[in-house]
Formats: sequence, structure tokens, C-alpha cells
Amino acid sequence: MPLTIRPASLEDMQDIFDWRNDALSRAMFKDSGTVSWDNHVTWFQKKLQSSDSQLFMALENNQKIGIVRFDANQEQNGFEVSINLNPECRGKKLSCPALDAAIEEFAKIHPDRLTATVKHSNPPSLKLFAKCGFKQTSSDHEFVYLYRDIEI
Repeated sequence: MPLTIRPASLEDMQDIFDWRNDALSRAMFKDSGTVSWDNHVTWFQKKLQSSDSQLFMALENNQKIGIVRFDANQEQNGFEVSINLNPECRGKKLSCPALDAAIEEFAKIHPDRLTATVKHSNPPSLKLFAKCGFKQTSSDHEFVYLYRDIEI
């Protein structure tokens, strides 16, 4: 069965919480602290209800392999994209197909510019975004800033 994308739902809350608090995942986020369950529930419910955010669950053979999030970015007049894989799915070359599929689904709703912010210390994500058509706009001491225009 091929990779599929669907909107995230409340049934995904526990998985996303577990993936978010994985040590390697935390190290790659802008905020690397552990997230409490109560804060996660509040954040997740708010994201699901927001018109400024879209969460997509990527699945392969009905196994949840990752989450791709799009958040409105007013400064860039587009959406900031981030991806977090199920730790059990790392190293299986699923991140690029998951990101591409989520972008394709997202473009049906919002054909806008996408941006991404990746830590210099995260070469796999830098490689992923480059492979998925993102280009660097700038960088600072901690982050690389990338963009991709959606073509429809």
C-alpha cells in the first residue's frame, strides 16, 4: 500500500505527543524542552480548530509515519512547514515522500509560499527540504531559512 496523507484528528494526539517528546525530535525543534500532556492537549486542539494551521498525518500501510504541519506565516506571506517523523520510521527514506504528499494535499487548499526553519545541527532535515525543492534564503548562527513556492 502506498503512502497516504489525511488530516490529523484527535485520535492522533497521543502519537504526536510521544513523537514530540522523543529526545532526538526535541533536539531538532526550536524549543527543545519537554512538553507536558496538558500543554500538548491545549496546543493540539487549538491547531485542529485554527484556520491558520493545517496538520496532516502521513501513513504507510496504515502505520502512522509522521506529522506535517503548516502554520500561517504573516511575515513571509505564506505558511511555515515542519515535519516530525515517528521515531520508529527514521532512516527508512519516508520523510521526502511524506513531505511531498503533504505539500501536494496542502496546495489544494492554500497555493502559497512555504517557508521552513531548520537548525544547522540538523543535516538530515536540511537535505530533506533541499530534496523537496526548498531553497535557502538566509541563515544565522543557529538556523537556516528556506522557502518554496507552490506551483499549481
